[in-house]
Amino acid sequence: MYIFKSNVSSTIHDAFVKNHPLSNLLQSSNWAKIKDNWHHDIISVFENDKIVASSLALIKPLPLGLCMIYLPRGPIMDYTNKELVNYFFKELKKWAKKQHCLFITFDPGIELRRFTLDNKDIPNDKTALAIINNLIENKAIYKGQTLHIEQTIQPRFHMAKPYVEDLEKTVPNSTIKSIKAANKRHVKVDLYSKDHLEEFAQMISLTEKHKNVHLRNLDYFKKIMDTYQDDSYLYLAKVNPNQYRQELENNIKDATNILNDINATNNAHKKAQQTIDSSNKELIKIQELCQKYPNETTIAGGLMVGFGTNIEMLYAGRNDDFNAFRPQYPLYMYKIQHSFDLGYKFVNMGGISGTLDDGLSTFKANFGPIIVEYIGEFDLPVNSLLYKLAKFAQKIKTGK
Repeated sequence: MYIFKSNVSSTIHDAFVKNHPLSNLLQSSNWAKIKDNWHHDIISVFENDKIVASSLALIKPLPLGLCMIYLPRGPIMDYTNKELVNYFFKELKKWAKKQHCLFITFDPGIELRRFTLDNKDIPNDKTALAIINNLIENKAIYKGQTLHIEQTIQPRFHMAKPYVEDLEKTVPNSTIKSIKAANKRHVKVDLYSKDHLEEFAQMISLTEKHKNVHLRNLDYFKKIMDTYQDDSYLYLAKVNPNQYRQELENNIKDATNILNDINATNNAHKKAQQTIDSSNKELIKIQELCQKYPNETTIAGGLMVGFGTNIEMLYAGRNDDFNAFRPQYPLYMYKIQHSFDLGYKFVNMGGISGTLDDGLSTFKANFGPIIVEYIGEFDLPVNSLLYKLAKFAQKIKTGK
């Protein structure tokens, strides 16, 4: 016999979600602390005192004492158990009515398919398609297999890196070359404490200006690290351009000595001249950088949070003045490898467009990822009349 409960203990919920195949950071109880501009509750189904379904529910107040409810990457349960699914959504709707809810939006972490850029023609999973049909039978309105990020609350497509024993063997040679180029320029990547979040926030700010987007601020990043503590990881890439300048000048000096050595072979003279020419070109390129950044400086960063066996790349930014130093390549490799070393089995590199032709897709493809396509987003109307009016008003407002 199933029993539906609200106000469920976060400890019980998290233990269930962490060990579930559909586990997701957005379903951790702590995510409600990050989204503290929403109210929240934890709703679960028990069978013989054993939890069999659960979801963090974010509750957004609306005018006139109404609200809408969002279950991010939830609910968590066995969707092949139709009896359980049917019970959960029937009771969910009853509970939502007591909250004066217009509608519930949910986007379960059920994979429609996994594929790679080299093999896109993977068919949709039949079980996932059956689950979609069952949700529709439960009066959920399916928003379809959308392609663009802005069409849903959470991206329907993500790039990810499942655990591999030898990471370098799974990435293109061009990526290894870019990492070597960064190492040559003395780019150093490491894990840092939250005391360095100001440096990271600056990278995010620079990225916002470059891409003309709005991301998050320092207070938000502090909230994430304070909330998730040991499960949050801040990575920074740093460099001192003057160290590289000094090395180039030393290379020129050594090569000049070889050119002036009458006993050196012609081949040695040729190589020395090539060193002088290439080093002078590099010196010209970094001259302004050395003046603008005379000391070690942060040039890229990433913030990750783990939950269960999965870890999410939440935010990343860089200083475009240092694009030639290619810091994002060693930074991403370090983040992925460190995640594996910590015991995580699945690194979510973040959402992308389903068209697979955006800049994020192009860059993340450098790390040999898989593409995970989720089934997508649903609305479950609670007040059907007001739901239709709300959606009509939204269409007028957005022009869609």
